[in-house]
Amino acid sequence: MDKLPIFVSVPHGGTKVPEGLRNKLLLSELEIVHDGDTWTGELFDFKELAHVFVSQSVARIVVDMNRAPGDLPPHNVDGVVKTVAVTGENVWKPSLSEEEIRDLVETIHAPYHEAMREGLLQPISFGVDCHTMLAESPVIGGGEAITRPLFCISNRGGEDGIEEDEPVTASPAFMHRMRELIEEAFADYGIDGVELCVINAPFKGGYVTQLHGAQTDKPFVQLEINRRLYMSEESGVAPTKEERAQMSELREKLGRVFAQLAFELSDSTLR
Repeated sequence: MDKLPIFVSVPHGGTKVPEGLRNKLLLSELEIVHDGDTWTGELFDFKELAHVFVSQSVARIVVDMNRAPGDLPPHNVDGVVKTVAVTGENVWKPSLSEEEIRDLVETIHAPYHEAMREGLLQPISFGVDCHTMLAESPVIGGGEAITRPLFCISNRGGEDGIEEDEPVTASPAFMHRMRELIEEAFADYGIDGVELCVINAPFKGGYVTQLHGAQTDKPFVQLEINRRLYMSEESGVAPTKEERAQMSELREKLGRVFAQLAFELSDSTLR
């Protein structure tokens, strides 16, 4: 089968920890897996579908591809190199040295983004940066958890994909059509009280979308899938047979959405 003229990025699906840092890492294997976009290396395995496919094997807790290289600790504990996990737990003991942090950025973060820059020079119709999100927002400072939609698509804009304080990375027309196709493909996934697909909420698109969306004149979108669609609070390090089947179904349906978008992009009104 011919590949689709699309670009797919999966920055948070890795679980590897550099050998020289393992003795400093305080998190268990389960915590590493659940701190990242759990199992997205499998969920978004579009290597055989996408003309350009870029993924990261190193764990998000070690180096975050969706942060700027200068977004460093101690200024930001949730920056490009984490010092605090999403659960609030410390990540390293003893703390990483400036040299170790610089090495992670130079040898892992920089090559990933160079691969993305090169990939976007290829003949593609659109790009998608693929992520997953928790079912509810983390509770910070005594606030209340907010239920998240099943899908979120982002172009750095506002409601309905309209430009706000910076250029959008995909037109409102493209965003609306992508939402329509997702809602059609996943209509039977509906959950009472949960929106199916929302544009730019709860996420507007991160560093990857901002940086590389500006590089190309093709639509570039951040996609978030709610983890409740393929895993539970009881999920372990590796997916069960049932969880794998759920991911396979999600991937197949999403692949059809991508295929339809690629087909329709021959009409410039979606650009």
